[in-house]
Amino acid sequence: SANQNSKTVISNQSRGHIFCAPSRMADDEVFWSPTVLADYDPTCTFIPPYKKNKSKKRRTEPDTIPSTSLHSYWLKRYTYFSRYDDGVLIDRTGWFSVTPEHTAHHIASLVPAGCLVYDGFAGIGGNAIQFAVAGSDVIASEFDVQRASLCAHNVRVYGVDEFVDVLVGDYFQVAQRVKADVAFLSPPWGGPQVNKQPVFRLSTMDGERIFEHAKLVAPNIIYYLPRHTSITDIAALAPEEHFRILIHRDESG
Repeated sequence: SANQNSKTVISNQSRGHIFCAPSRMADDEVFWSPTVLADYDPTCTFIPPYKKNKSKKRRTEPDTIPSTSLHSYWLKRYTYFSRYDDGVLIDRTGWFSVTPEHTAHHIASLVPAGCLVYDGFAGIGGNAIQFAVAGSDVIASEFDVQRASLCAHNVRVYGVDEFVDVLVGDYFQVAQRVKADVAFLSPPWGGPQVNKQPVFRLSTMDGERIFEHAKLVAPNIIYYLPRHTSITDIAALAPEEHFRILIHRDESG
């Protein structure tokens, strides 16, 4: 799937587990793909389309922060999203779980333009945005409906919504239906307290099972992990001789 003409078709058989965010067609017409809507579970809530916030007023007060405990994260808001003032939305979990934009950009640069990337734990969209900016088509899945809505919104803020399809569903179910060139994994590590552990073990987040499902999706896998993850655990992910592991360390903080 080339970035110039992005369109993801989801089978009707996936209803009840996955739904697709609106795509932008000619004349900015927002539509729902009939292949997604047909016979869909009526109890499922769809992601609504968002309109870009055109206000240029600088957001200087942390009025969107639900707790003063997140104030230190808010001070680094432009590290997470350089276009924060354009209307980026971040929930409580997003403040400490989103990939910093420069790191997301570096990860995206590892993927050749024109590839189809599956982001299995999209969150509020930090990585999906940078993959699209770098020239990839993206299928971004998120288990939480509200967070998927924030992802769809933030993708639109960055103007790359025609290259990103946002799905809602459990990763282990979606991974059995999606095929891509690259699978990107950034599962929840366990919150800020993860940095207090001397060594991060993949078993903490069922990391081995997550990786095994990614192998069903794509021949190339990018696994975003804490820098103090056990090297032994990483090496054990791919004992096969034909599978090569490359480790990139982000030492910028």
